[in-house]
Amino acid sequence: MPGGGSGACRPGAGTFLNLHFVKQSLAWGALFVFERFRFRFELDAVSDIQPWGEPGKYSLHWFGLTSGRYWIETPLGEVLRYTPEIRKLWNFPFLYVDYQVARMFEDLQEHLPAALEPVPEDIATFATSRSWLEQLSLWIDEECSEAEGRQRWNLYEAAMSWWWQRELDTAHLSHGPRISMWRTRDEVHFRWTTRENEDRGVPVFVVPTGDFTMDLATFQSAAVSFCNDVLSAMQSRIEDIQDKGWSRGDCALDLSGLAAEQKHREEIFRQVSGQVWETNWPEVRTQLCALKSRLGPGA
Repeated sequence: MPGGGSGACRPGAGTFLNLHFVKQSLAWGALFVFERFRFRFELDAVSDIQPWGEPGKYSLHWFGLTSGRYWIETPLGEVLRYTPEIRKLWNFPFLYVDYQVARMFEDLQEHLPAALEPVPEDIATFATSRSWLEQLSLWIDEECSEAEGRQRWNLYEAAMSWWWQRELDTAHLSHGPRISMWRTRDEVHFRWTTRENEDRGVPVFVVPTGDFTMDLATFQSAAVSFCNDVLSAMQSRIEDIQDKGWSRGDCALDLSGLAAEQKHREEIFRQVSGQVWETNWPEVRTQLCALKSRLGPGA
């Protein structure tokens, strides 16, 4: 069952983005025009956020103060939106994942430079396919000796670490989907896959799996806007606390430290925004060939 705080919410800002055509990979494989792609969030009221720590030593900090909900608007539906049935089963009041928004902010910030680097066509053609990734998953999970297991993992890591750099981590979420984003030429592919979308026979996410393509400018604008919106919302939150003072008696807050961390995070994002990711693609090709050889015919 999801964790996190509850209470009044403040919607995160977001720029409405017009997109190009998108080819979705659901059963009917239709081609259609869609209107928007956005990373979205809303923050809990400060008074409703659960403090961190042990009794008598409770406190809050920048990460904790981002308690709220986040989700992703796509032409195929909202990623990380729960079904009415699972919300009833869990007695869960929110439509979306309830967690610190900082987690999505940090993950997106970390993986954005790699996601914006073009993947060579010859690699992207086969190494991003669902069938290839599923084959790898089965191979790495096969029972084998400890020595063989280490060899497999080392080869797997050498050949596919570039792919992991283009995935958002959702391991902290119950039934969290694997979210991948990678660029080819001037397009960005966006995919999410929920391997186990049921709890006690009840579906968890409304749209557990999807796959579509958008233009590069659209993806970059959505990702950067989300990060800037989170930083802006937190700056406003800090200024409000500075103006009114910290009135909660149930936990402590280091206001000067909070303001310093805000500036630090703003500076990190500025640096990341100008970072150019460079993968050693010739080495990746070499390792992929070795991996395909180990998997045998049909790989």
